[in-house]
Amino acid sequence: MTQSFSITLDYDLGFATLTAIAADQSTDMSLVQDSDQSPKPKGVPGGETSSAVVTQRSDQETFEMRLTSNDDGPVEWLLGLYYLDENAFQNTLINRDPKPFGAAKTINVLHDVNADSSAFFGQFSMQPNETLKLTAGFRSTDDEKDAVGGTKVQIRPPAPGCNDSWPYCYVNVGSQSYSPEDSWSSNTYKFGIDKYIDDDRMVYATMSTGFKAGGFNFGVSSAESYDPEEVTAFEFGSKNRFNDGRMQLNASVFYYDYTDLQVFQVVDQTIVVRNAAEADITGAELEFVAAISDNLRVDASLGLLDTEYKKFILPSNLFQDDAGEPTNIDVSGNQLINAPKWSGHIGAERDYINNLGRFTLRGQLYISDDIYLRALNLKPYDHQDGYTTLDVKVMWESTDSHWFGEAFISNLTNEDVITNQEVTDSGIYFANLNRPRSWGVVLGYRF
Repeated sequence: MTQSFSITLDYDLGFATLTAIAADQSTDMSLVQDSDQSPKPKGVPGGETSSAVVTQRSDQETFEMRLTSNDDGPVEWLLGLYYLDENAFQNTLINRDPKPFGAAKTINVLHDVNADSSAFFGQFSMQPNETLKLTAGFRSTDDEKDAVGGTKVQIRPPAPGCNDSWPYCYVNVGSQSYSPEDSWSSNTYKFGIDKYIDDDRMVYATMSTGFKAGGFNFGVSSAESYDPEEVTAFEFGSKNRFNDGRMQLNASVFYYDYTDLQVFQVVDQTIVVRNAAEADITGAELEFVAAISDNLRVDASLGLLDTEYKKFILPSNLFQDDAGEPTNIDVSGNQLINAPKWSGHIGAERDYINNLGRFTLRGQLYISDDIYLRALNLKPYDHQDGYTTLDVKVMWESTDSHWFGEAFISNLTNEDVITNQEVTDSGIYFANLNRPRSWGVVLGYRF
């Protein structure tokens, strides 16, 4: 269950507008997993041999304050402060049945993480003339994380009085505790230039940097840490309007250069984060929108991607050397996960207006090329074939714009698509599918 609240306040100071945003979100979740994905229940031949009970709770509070200039002159500016305070708790209990002539095992993993993030940011734009705009921005971020947690391993030995009924008799065979803490700081920036050719055409170029804080992995041999992710991005594009603004065509090319890209991996049935030393993404995008008539609109997009792990040594227990010891795998040169070489959509919507308000019928077809689901890029195990999905919906807005509604069918083609996948050390595949064909109705009121 998730609960969220937010409030936004604006105050006009004359020379600038002061905006304050406060938000609070809490999430509680409990689930039971059939960890070995067996087709039969526990207690029958071929049935479940490993299960996990997971309890999670998180609380997040954020506050942001911005001061935005009101001047209509050639200079625009924005200054702001941001703060985040987050706590995340998780308790995982894994039960494994005995193997032949062995003992049942219980593994308990618990951790409680606190994270604080604060930032100061700003952006300034200047127009030397009517056809040129220059932009510069910055963000200074400080992140701190600390945690307490531990792991306890117990067995139920095959001895008189030790069976699968209460009371169990446990023997502790291993435990550990940890209390890691770390902090990271980063100064990121953005530079941009816009050139207006005329009222309907412009070109732009930007260079920016980005930062994602590091963290800790729990439930493995120790509370391993992973490094922050950093990216340098370049983009060049053009925006164009035709036919008195009834048609728009946007195009862009971009290049992202990642250092310590954060990627996910399963270790001992636990999702952990690894750092890919270097990776890059080169791509292009086309966007098209046209108003065929006052009530009919069409839109389409096309994306092209060329992705590569430039340098990435992946720790893995799935592969062994000649001595039978786990060995690292060099996946440098492989394609990034969930990065189709091409994808796109085609959509159309039609308005119908009557005494009840405006009804809009929309259909959208999404097409994607093949993707890889793990950095290993192994076919067919890590491979998802290209797919096509169709979504349709009807939207409604009352004549006074207060009432609104929507009825939708998602994935009308009922396409099965693997969205992510991991493999445990024992070779068990875990995969998540997209939502099957589904429908829903929404009704709301605006005050």
